[in-house]
Amino acid sequence: MALLRFFAIAILLLSGSLAFGNDSKQNIVITDELKPVIVQLMQDTKVIMREGLNGPVSDYKSDGDPGTLEIVMLQNKSDGPSHVSDDGEVIFMQAKARDKEQEQLIQLAFYLKAQRKLESTQQSSASSQ
Repeated sequence: MALLRFFAIAILLLSGSLAFGNDSKQNIVITDELKPVIVQLMQDTKVIMREGLNGPVSDYKSDGDPGTLEIVMLQNKSDGPSHVSDDGEVIFMQAKARDKEQEQLIQLAFYLKAQRKLESTQQSSASSQ
C-alpha cells in the first residue's frame, strides 16, 4: 500500500502542478526543469521516521543530510500543525493526519528539496564559467 501511495504521489508531482490546503492560491507549478530532479530525489532519498519530539518543533535539529527526508510524527495537537521545514528536509506530521494531507506534505517536501538542488546546481555552473 505504501508503495502504491508513493507512485501516486510521483504521478501527481509529475503532472505539472500541486494544490495545497483549502486555498487554491497555494498552487505550485512543477516545471519541466524540476521534474527530473524530483524523480531523482524520490529514487535516491532515504525516508527516516521519528516518533515524537523532546521539546518544541522550533528546537528540532534535523540530521543535516540532504540525502534523507525526516518525517517526525507529532503526537499531540499542542506540538502544532503538520508542516514541512523551509528546506524540505523535515516533515512534521500530526499522527492523525489524513492521507491527502500526508500526500501534500510529501509532495511539498520533494518540491522544496528539488528546488534547492536545482538552484545549487545552477549556482555551481555559473561560478565555474
